[in-house]
Amino acid sequence: MSIFYQNRLENLRSYISHNNSYPAHLHKEVEFAYVLSGQISTTIDENTCLLHPGDCSIAFPNSIHRFQTIEQSDILLCIFSLDFMNDFIKEFTDFRPETPFLSANHISSDAQNALTRLKTLSPTQQDPRLLKGYLTIVITEVLAEINLKPFASNSEMNLSQQLLTYIDAHYTETLSLEHVAKALGVSKFYLSHIFSDKLHTSYTAYLSGKRVELSKMLLTSTSLSITEVAYESGFSSTRTFFRVFEEFCHLTPKAYRSKHALLSLKPSEES
Repeated sequence: MSIFYQNRLENLRSYISHNNSYPAHLHKEVEFAYVLSGQISTTIDENTCLLHPGDCSIAFPNSIHRFQTIEQSDILLCIFSLDFMNDFIKEFTDFRPETPFLSANHISSDAQNALTRLKTLSPTQQDPRLLKGYLTIVITEVLAEINLKPFASNSEMNLSQQLLTYIDAHYTETLSLEHVAKALGVSKFYLSHIFSDKLHTSYTAYLSGKRVELSKMLLTSTSLSITEVAYESGFSSTRTFFRVFEEFCHLTPKAYRSKHALLSLKPSEES
């Protein structure tokens, strides 16, 4: 299992995710998930809950969270920055929920109606003010239902956060564990211990996962050749890239690009 520190460029990403099984990750944005069908096991920090249709979860900034689909699931995911939803900066900065999950019978009818509208709206095609309006209703209602407790954020990140953010800034470079340890002023054995005992992965698996995530984005959003994608993503050779990519995605890079090119055509064909 890998943990990713994700540095997103969008202020809002809202979409329906099918059979989501995403490894542990953290980012500075808020991540709200609403279950449409099936079952999905969701872990946020130390809390795990099996979510059913109508249930939701909310991961506050820099909370480690992951998803694991149980047989089948469809979820509405809304990932947004505090710049986009600036009315909620205080809540998401100064507080944390006692539990980050909310069952269906605690979601108000107003929030349910707003979620129904959000399912049908595309962030790339709709006025962002409309999206913000519906999302404001949802988040206001959810925060009113979950018990918030004061959160004393440290001015300095803990070592795990420093580790992930440093790798996030340098993973496309040649980056050994020894290099990271030297940059952070600790031993490589201590970092290895953090990966195995706290992040539940290995340094190699984490680094490979970061590079694969970038390569997937480049394959689907650029016209770079597969060789160029490999090197832009930090792989030292195309041979290594092909091997690692197939281990993670169970597809070759070419097949992955072709599959997602076809998927991207569907909305325009339907319209």
